[in-house]
Amino acid sequence: KLGYTNVYTAQIFLLQAPIRSKEKAKKFRELLTAKGGTISDDLLDDMQRCPIRTYDETIMDDPVARRLKEALELNSESLKMLINEKFGDGVMSSVDMKIKVQKVKSDTGDKVQIIME
Repeated sequence: KLGYTNVYTAQIFLLQAPIRSKEKAKKFRELLTAKGGTISDDLLDDMQRCPIRTYDETIMDDPVARRLKEALELNSESLKMLINEKFGDGVMSSVDMKIKVQKVKSDTGDKVQIIME
């Protein structure tokens, strides 16, 4: 409803990404309060500021974070080769990258799909 991915929305809640306009902030508040929730004016203002991006280093001890790191480490060379083949010898930018997480059904159970675009 706001045009943000689920990952970007989570980043807003963690003050790691901003709500990009007053109109979206108003809609954000409407969505949060539609079923009786509340959000303070101060928090909504903070959610619209340019974030100082940091992360809690202990998150890397979490099994999900460790598996993501492992997946990148084990596949980085192949991913780099494929990206270079498709886009040339450049650096992939994450400045305006959109990331979303989805659940995918499979014969062996639900799988996590992470889309980076």
